[in-house]
Amino acid sequence: MDQRGLLRATPSRIWRIVARVDGDGTSRRDYTFVDDIVDGVVKSLHRAKLLDDPEYEIINLGAPKAFAWTQLKDLISGIADAMDITPEIKQLPEQPGDVTRT
Repeated sequence: MDQRGLLRATPSRIWRIVARVDGDGTSRRDYTFVDDIVDGVVKSLHRAKLLDDPEYEIINLGAPKAFAWTQLKDLISGIADAMDITPEIKQLPEQPGDVTRT
């Protein structure tokens, strides 16, 4: 598709939504951006370096709330409906050793 075709293209011709579900979708995850975790680790190291007597504490860098696949599925469906596209859902078996909540 050339640039002129791209300008005339509808979202359904440009975008795809592909989602992967491991297991039955009942596991809960706190989805966190890697950049946010790295930023939190770096800031905690800088903070400890500035203290005369570094403190030791547990810092939770994860999200305060976990989401089930069913909640994400509703979000994905809403976005897909707004874009007039059909999301592709890949249902895969649960991965060995996976936990039900993170």
